[in-house]
Amino acid sequence: MNSRVGPACLIIIQCILSIMASGQLQLTTELGKNVSETTSSKEILLKEAIDQLYKETMIRLEIEKKLRTLTEEVSNLKAGYEKVCAAIQTDKENGSQGMTISAVGFSALLSKDATLGVKQIVKYDNVITNQGNGYDKWTGIFTAPTAGLYVFSCTIMAFDRSAIHIEIVQDGRLISTVNSDISPWNQGSETVVLTLKKGGKVWTRAQHVGKIHGLYNIFSGFLTSTEI
Repeated sequence: MNSRVGPACLIIIQCILSIMASGQLQLTTELGKNVSETTSSKEILLKEAIDQLYKETMIRLEIEKKLRTLTEEVSNLKAGYEKVCAAIQTDKENGSQGMTISAVGFSALLSKDATLGVKQIVKYDNVITNQGNGYDKWTGIFTAPTAGLYVFSCTIMAFDRSAIHIEIVQDGRLISTVNSDISPWNQGSETVVLTLKKGGKVWTRAQHVGKIHGLYNIFSGFLTSTEI
């Protein structure tokens, strides 16, 4: 009896152990599967995080690149603005210097009566004004210290009941003639506008022999502009 029961129990025990082993194996497999799935999910999340970080890094680098470009453009614009301002300031200074013209002008009278010969230069010896030192009372000639547009005038009076003709001359070229006839205290006058080069000369001279009255004969000229 005992000998027959023993083997049967062993078979039952073996079956139970086999079932238990099978269950444990299935449990182990399921646990391994769960662990594997968890690991795979983490890897996916990690990959997604890395991809997102890469995208954000590339965006930041692109933004930094654009910022550098904008900074350079702003710097170039600033430099250009400063250059334009400097040029404007230089132009203003040059313009101001151009407008600031050294005064040139003279007026001279005859201090006494004078008898003139043909083509003789009138030497106005009583100098009232000679700004710029263009007029020479010893020669009666005005020499332009600078090129420009000038105005000249001449007023004459013949002595007593004589007549006189005075010519305004530029660099040897006759420009105009002023006349004082034989009427008592008759005066003649003329005004001309002339363009002179630097060193250009203007004077008056007698057209014929005659006598002129002191104090009533005057020769004047002045610079109006250097823009010619």
